[in-house]
Amino acid sequence: IRSNNVDSLHTAKNIVKVGEPIVDWCIFKTNQHTDMHIQKADNISDMKQYGCYEVVGEVKNVPKIIDGGHMFFFIFDESGEIECGAYEPTKNFRKIVSNLRPGDVIKVFGGIGEQNTFNIEKFQMLKLNDVEYQNPICECGKRMTSAGKNKGFKCKKCGKKITSDKKVPIKITRNLKNSQFYETPVSARRHLSKPICRMNLM
Repeated sequence: IRSNNVDSLHTAKNIVKVGEPIVDWCIFKTNQHTDMHIQKADNISDMKQYGCYEVVGEVKNVPKIIDGGHMFFFIFDESGEIECGAYEPTKNFRKIVSNLRPGDVIKVFGGIGEQNTFNIEKFQMLKLNDVEYQNPICECGKRMTSAGKNKGFKCKKCGKKITSDKKVPIKITRNLKNSQFYETPVSARRHLSKPICRMNLM
């Protein structure tokens, strides 16, 4: 029986019905599910191979999946960048990771492995990039296309041209939420990793 406090353990012990006499019992204090292995890194360059950290970084590229089902992307800050990995055994966690996009700011928890990749145990969304830049829409209602490098945009429907080559910011809907934590499934989680349900405890 596991609990966040001793009183609950005593209560649970009295609730559980066993088919034989209990000779003795003992309560252990454990570091399981505590994130005791995680240390806070001020920036990416402070982290060392084989260490376990929490660090904040900005997503550099859209996550890509490779043969074998592993997914990778980079985060960066003013000190450098590091590749992050969500591996095949994490199953649906990779679908969550696939929703990350450049400009998102996240806090990742995990360890740096043999290939100097940050193996993600969980992450928190700190700032969603909910703006996408698109070609402007013409007065006729058609989205314009590029007229060439530094030549602005043109409309294939009515032929109208504009000299500005600046794309227009568009607010987009994201599947991730600010401040939300996302974690790997229990089957892919090391015993020290603190589950999201315990993040506000201890």
